[in-house]
Parts: sequence; structure tokens; C-alpha cells
Amino acid sequence: MNEMNEKAIVETYRKSEFNTRLNLYLQWPQLRSEFIMIDRRALRAELSQRDTDRASSWWAALGERFNDLAIDVRKRFGNASAS
Repeated sequence: MNEMNEKAIVETYRKSEFNTRLNLYLQWPQLRSEFIMIDRRALRAELSQRDTDRASSWWAALGERFNDLAIDVRKRFGNASAS
């Protein structure tokens, strides 16, 4: 196999969905190390994005809770000062 063909196969693997990737992985054992590197990079990117999403949603939830607390404090102190 020449280098151009290998690059085309690796690029096809990179752009494909699971079933095609599995077929390429089984058909081209000499390229498996490259396939594994592609999968690891994709998994790392996915996990990083998930962590970013989780952190931002955590901060949003925390902000909402502080906002609710501030409203409760205003209601209580507002009611206490009026009596």
C-alpha cells in the first residue's frame, strides 16, 4: 500500500461513523495505531467539552440559587422593616 492510499483510508476513518470505522479497523491492521490515536483525540475532545458544559451549567445553577437566596433575603428584611 502506498502512502497516499494510507492517508485516504485514515481520512475516511476520521470522517466516518462507528460501523465504517469498525470495518476499516478490521480491514487495515497496519493502520490500527493511527485509528486508535484518532479515537483517543476524539474522546479527549468530547470529554473536555462535556466537562466545560458541566462546569458552566454548575455555575449557572449556583447563580440561580444565589438569586433565589437574594430574593428570600429581600422579602424577609422587607417584611421585617415594614412591621
